Amino acid sequence: FPFFFLPITRDYFDFNKHILLTVAALLSIAVFAIISIKQRRFVFYTHPLDRALLGVAGTFLLSLLISSPNKVEALLFPTGVLTILSLISIVFFGRQLLLYGKHQKEKQSIAGMPLLYSAAVLSMLFFMSRFGLLAKLSSLPAYMKTETFTPAGSVFMLVTFLTIVVLYSVFFLRSSGTKKNTVSPVSVLLLVLSVSAVLVGLSTLMKPQYRPQLLPHSAGWTITVESLKNGKTALFGVGPGNFLNAFTQGKPPAMNSGDLWAFRFINSSNFYFDIFTTLGLVGLAAIGYLLFSIWKLRDKHLGLLAVLIAIVVIPANILLLFLLFLFLLETTANHVSMLHYPAKSSSDPLAEAFDEDTGKNRPTGNRSVIFFSLMILVGIASTGYFLARAYSAEAYITRGINSAATANNRETYDLQLKALELNPFMSAYHIVFARTNIALANLVAGKENLTDNDKQTINQLVTQAVNNAKAAVQLSPSVITWENLASIYANLLTAAKGADQWTVAAYDRAISFDPLNPALRLALGGVYYSLKLYEPAARQFEIAVSMKDNYANGWYNLANTYRQLEKIEQARAAYQKTLTILEPDSNDYKKAQEELTALPEKPVTPSVTNLEELTQPESTPSGRLQRRPIEDLGQDAGPQISISPEENVIASESSDLLLPQTPDATDSSTTSP
Repeated sequence: FPFFFLPITRDYFDFNKHILLTVAALLSIAVFAIISIKQRRFVFYTHPLDRALLGVAGTFLLSLLISSPNKVEALLFPTGVLTILSLISIVFFGRQLLLYGKHQKEKQSIAGMPLLYSAAVLSMLFFMSRFGLLAKLSSLPAYMKTETFTPAGSVFMLVTFLTIVVLYSVFFLRSSGTKKNTVSPVSVLLLVLSVSAVLVGLSTLMKPQYRPQLLPHSAGWTITVESLKNGKTALFGVGPGNFLNAFTQGKPPAMNSGDLWAFRFINSSNFYFDIFTTLGLVGLAAIGYLLFSIWKLRDKHLGLLAVLIAIVVIPANILLLFLLFLFLLETTANHVSMLHYPAKSSSDPLAEAFDEDTGKNRPTGNRSVIFFSLMILVGIASTGYFLARAYSAEAYITRGINSAATANNRETYDLQLKALELNPFMSAYHIVFARTNIALANLVAGKENLTDNDKQTINQLVTQAVNNAKAAVQLSPSVITWENLASIYANLLTAAKGADQWTVAAYDRAISFDPLNPALRLALGGVYYSLKLYEPAARQFEIAVSMKDNYANGWYNLANTYRQLEKIEQARAAYQKTLTILEPDSNDYKKAQEELTALPEKPVTPSVTNLEELTQPESTPSGRLQRRPIEDLGQDAGPQISISPEENVIASESSDLLLPQTPDATDSSTTSP
């Protein structure tokens, strides 16, 4: 599991590990069903922890159905619903296969040496990448030649995985060693190798460029408390895989003063805060019951306790969840009870459950067992089919994104369209396709002489861009989808009637999802500025710098806007503030200094646009922006495209093909700024 990755999806590591877990769970259930058909009976080895695990599974499903805005995205989100359900299935059905045919209740040890070997091989690969040995192999792809490459996904995930395995292995080797059977030198060597990798990994993480960006615990708790203010989210949370919305709406203002202000976190500070926020009080109660049940066990599992303590400090990545449930499988394979259907009359079912005689103790047949087993197999086949479609869609969208770097625009378009046909429920796919369409429209509009066919193509591409951006909003309303829709409309400001109103309305909605984001205020102010509406532009820039006092872009844009409003003294003060933030030897500093020097010495009487004119459309003079009511957004067709022979460019902004960024492999807890 720790080694598995495939470079055919946007996320090489976590997503593929997540899919591997799902496939393993489906296979374990399928094998159990086949064995049940063969035996004409269901035989279950049960453990007291099963009730708690079923409670956790039930709360994930309940929150998914009640709170998650997009069920498909929540299921496919690594460490989300499908990951947890798959791991719980592996614990339960894996136990059935592990104990199949066994008469005794002997203690099962399934993780010891396999985990130690796994950790040692991961350590060797990390040493080879860290010290440049992999970079010397010309046959390897470029991403494997970096000094921090690891199949674990990131150095941070590797270190957490190895630390838990080392602690568990020390306990395992100590308990397995006796006077007659001492610990082998090979085991000690593997352990030393793993410890060395942990130390090298920690020294690597100390470097600023490799340091993981994690949500502070104080911020995580603040966000959790904010989610409790609504009755529905207090009980059932914001929904699995939907922490981003809770973060943007509940983050504390103090975050804007730190280095993490531009990050959007998709996980909370630790696993328990994440559960509390996404699953609510019901989910917290289920996890609490699981912890209580684990604590009551006679045999305390050191590895299990180590993971439970670790996820108090850090978010639960997919490797930690794997270890957690692997140790649960090892724990629940001991002291089991047996249930079976049809019931046996024997007073000792363990002795007769798998009688190897010619079947005298087996039922001659049970149609209900066969029927339910076949239904299970049909359900697994159906789930596998939809999972294969979802994975194929992910592979197609990845190829489409990679193809955007080439000159083959048709291939880029077709690959992304195929991804949407296979899985139309992913908002990220619609965002990618919307941006691709607007970029292609810009390319066509950049021709010197537009033909009627070119104009028709532009209209079609722009319409598809708007429709897909709207589809993303409807599938998963968030700051990301609304910001994307606003950026699509902003690209149409010079060519589409009504695009100004729709752009402002979309940014307003994005701000409602992320009210403390100064970058959104900067973007909205930029829209007003491009429309020569300097008073509302200045207001947005003022809000941006009030949220983040050291925001150089905000102060510089505010200074330029004051200059346009002929507020010379205010402009001078804003330029001077900008200079105090910028590095003196940077080009930006020189540019701001030149702008400051160019200001006239004496202020003149300003002539400004009244902000009240924008909030009262009936009094707005011709040429001013009339704001579109937010409630109307998504109901009408959107801005009407009108390309004249003189307007050969859709937008004055860059026509580069803009595509959404996937989370960096070095940090699975955030999305890129």
